[in-house]
Amino acid sequence: MMTMGDADNILLTAYAANESEAAFRAIVERHVDLVFATAFRLTGDRGMAEEISQNVFFALARKAPRLTGYDTLAGWLHRTTVLESRAKVRAELRRRRRETAAADISFQDREGSSPLAGLIPLLDEGLMGMRENDRTALILRFFEERSYREVGLSIGLDEEAARKRVARALHRLGDFFRQRGFTMPAATGVQAVLAEGRQAAPPSLATAAAGAALTTKPAVGGSILSYFRNLCSGKAKVAAVCLLLPAVPLAWQWVANREASGTWTRLNTELSKLQERKNALALEQTVLEESLKQAAESESEARVRFYRAEAVRAGRLPPPRYAWDDGSPLARIPKSTLAALDISAVAGDKARLSSMMTEALQLTLPEAGKIQTALDKFLAEYRAAEKVALRPVPPVAEDLLGHLPSDSRVFEVDDLHAKIDGPRAVLFTDLRTVLAPDRFELLLRGLRFWMPVDDQEQGFNSGMVIIPDPHRIVIYAPSANSKVLGWGVRIPGRGMFSTQKEPNAIPESLRATVSDWITLAENARMAAPAQE
Repeated sequence: MMTMGDADNILLTAYAANESEAAFRAIVERHVDLVFATAFRLTGDRGMAEEISQNVFFALARKAPRLTGYDTLAGWLHRTTVLESRAKVRAELRRRRRETAAADISFQDREGSSPLAGLIPLLDEGLMGMRENDRTALILRFFEERSYREVGLSIGLDEEAARKRVARALHRLGDFFRQRGFTMPAATGVQAVLAEGRQAAPPSLATAAAGAALTTKPAVGGSILSYFRNLCSGKAKVAAVCLLLPAVPLAWQWVANREASGTWTRLNTELSKLQERKNALALEQTVLEESLKQAAESESEARVRFYRAEAVRAGRLPPPRYAWDDGSPLARIPKSTLAALDISAVAGDKARLSSMMTEALQLTLPEAGKIQTALDKFLAEYRAAEKVALRPVPPVAEDLLGHLPSDSRVFEVDDLHAKIDGPRAVLFTDLRTVLAPDRFELLLRGLRFWMPVDDQEQGFNSGMVIIPDPHRIVIYAPSANSKVLGWGVRIPGRGMFSTQKEPNAIPESLRATVSDWITLAENARMAAPAQE
């Protein structure tokens, strides 16, 4: 599906590459209300807002080649309008020789104005102080009245995430108003301010702004008249009049011919572009007809498959036999065989869902995202409980594994079963809401390499991160030029495993205690490319 940002980019690229006036006019029509409303909020003057709107679209036409590929054109237009409006207000202040703030010129209390009018002058200041994605989300949702789905597509989120992003941005904008002494409901009041700030542009503004940006005519006649007036002043007035008076009709005729030539050229250009558009539409029609033909063929094939399946179900035809395809990356195997395979569900200490498990379960992107969110939440709760139960202790002989006591730092962790039983149950409930029983059981088997999935689980390996039993964590100093730290976990009475961890894999609760060793390993890692 084409996103709103894709449409803007296509139109902007067409204008920058081919000087397509139709494409530029389409951009202006899409965003003229946003630009005009922003300028009007900041100036309070419709005429000045129209002039600023034309200046903004003139800047867009001039900078089009550099803006192709811009994430959200609406965000750029809003920022440019704010800056242009501020410059216009400052120029107006200088012209009128006033020392008061720009708000005294731009906004005056009007009889019968909305109770929210006092907030409108601050609206764009609040928007400009927000992060780019938050500001863009509010602009698209409330000024351009886009759906949450369109907002999400424009800033790289799904519909639900876009809805949450807009809600958070409304809350932050509400905080901005409250910090300046205004009291309002958290979300509904801010939405009312945004609705009050929305303003439809005059019907003729889109045409005028596009025409002003696309057409730049030299003011030859004005220059001649100005020169004539200057020359006809002072002592040379009479002589200048005598000399220039015969030249005025010639200059006027020259200007008229130049304008007529420009009009003829422009009309010819527009005619050529209309012809190009006609050819493009004819090509598009051909493509659509071909697509329709292919769709009809696909429908016919689907009907044949449906009738064949019905015949198999009714026993009139034997079921098709599966054939191994050497050219396919997938193969059909029995579920029992898949369940017998040892497939790890996560990779690394940070519980990243493994690609092998993702492929084995044939997870969709939304399913994988929900599972990863549940794993991240559970790991965070375990780390928080571990941090509370963890304390440094002196090393004993069983901890050292040949290392010196000075090169070993040991931490003892109390029993965590009571702390993680609840989060573990919530994790499994979340996973069951995403996966049907067959796939849930396969994922559960893969989690055994990373955590005990029940209280009877006795597995213990170097890949295990969730350890609810009382245990001791041992960190060993890196050897000379080593890029990793030694890591050991010992459960008294059950044994010990040792491995190595990169500096960024050390849990946050332990990093401050071994920060000097982490620095040594990171320095060795940074020096390694230079040595190679």
